[in-house]
Amino acid sequence: MEETFDLVVYTCTVNNYDNLSLIQKPVEGIRFVYFTNNPGKVPDGWEGRELRSPPRLTSGHDINRFHKIFAHHVLPEFKHSVYIDGNVVFDGDFRKLSEMLRLSNIAVGAFKHPQQHTLEEEAMACEQGEKFDLHDMYVVKQQLKNYQAEGLDLSRNIAANYLLVRQHDYPGLSQCMSLWWSQLFEYSKRDQMSLCYALWKTNLPWAFLDIDLGIDPDLLVRHRHARKSRYRKVINMVNGIKNKFLHPDL
Repeated sequence: MEETFDLVVYTCTVNNYDNLSLIQKPVEGIRFVYFTNNPGKVPDGWEGRELRSPPRLTSGHDINRFHKIFAHHVLPEFKHSVYIDGNVVFDGDFRKLSEMLRLSNIAVGAFKHPQQHTLEEEAMACEQGEKFDLHDMYVVKQQLKNYQAEGLDLSRNIAANYLLVRQHDYPGLSQCMSLWWSQLFEYSKRDQMSLCYALWKTNLPWAFLDIDLGIDPDLLVRHRHARKSRYRKVINMVNGIKNKFLHPDL
């Protein structure tokens, strides 16, 4: 009898942004999927798949975020998913993550920001750490102002989005993810700046995996992203700005 899978653990890296070196041992009932444009570098234990983002997306950042946000679209055959950044290793039970979401009747789970940042603190940290491109620098103050005007509490802690657990068939998930995607092109490309807004605006039930559900955050190990050349940084920045202005309806 063919084994069925209701849980997928997946990641997506573009143009060697991360040197994914995790060797994943097979886990019964779980598939490990790696979306990449470099099929020759798929590590052991992972199933390589072609990128599923629209051809109009040319920035590696935007391609990654498409796969990250639209799990239910790029992996429609699964009921539950765990997205994990290419530079992150989770030394815990993936099945427990999805099971706790199901038992708690929530749609999305994420770890709390490791520095316990609020939106305002995260904006300041991104600016000081030079993580904002020119477009982000221009729009982030208006982003926070608009969110606050709509009623979002800017003093609440935000999530760290390097690991996301989702129930694909949860009512309202697709709407929430579409809103999150739209915010990346209207405002800052830093996705942690807008996930809290999308969850709040759509009233989608979610939880912190560590604070609310008791998952040990020390099970996560984060490595530095692969070093990019100065040329590649400039190209990605230009592509990001171009896509935001030329494709505002993405």
